Amino acid sequence: MAAPKGFLVVPIGENPDGDLRMLELDADDNLKVALAGAAQGLVGTHGWIAGAWQKDPLRFGYSGTVVLSASDTNLGAGANDVDLTTVPAGELQVITNIVWEYTGTTPTEVEVSLYDGSTAYPLFTVSNPITTEWYDKQGFWVVPPTGFIRCSIVGATAGDDLQLRATGFRVDLDQ
Repeated sequence: MAAPKGFLVVPIGENPDGDLRMLELDADDNLKVALAGAAQGLVGTHGWIAGAWQKDPLRFGYSGTVVLSASDTNLGAGANDVDLTTVPAGELQVITNIVWEYTGTTPTEVEVSLYDGSTAYPLFTVSNPITTEWYDKQGFWVVPPTGFIRCSIVGATAGDDLQLRATGFRVDLDQ
């Protein structure tokens, strides 16, 4: 067997001193348990990722993927909104990618916002976007229950189209 490829840090048994322990499968397929030494002070904030202690990027639970899509293939002239599905009660959605495409004449502005049920929080705005160009943004946007993502168009021409998509993961609040 080859050299170990990584480590798994888990609490093992009663651990009153609060130290982390590492489980390592060595080259002879023996499972070793040892203090995680360099991990002191990193409990709950870091993980052993790709051979080094790194900030843990996922501080939520994970209950499943989120793939959302909405479109309006016959926008009205002027201002329009295209909304993704409202987050159901009992869960959060963590959106990690948002893409949109406008097809038709060039609008004045397209803005993507997060609504928490009562307040809009602009995420990004594109002035005079290029038609038929996909705009792709990555982030870590937490959408609460009853919240949603909205794409607002200013200066649309009647009959133009907008496609909006988002992906990420959901977190059940009862975990």
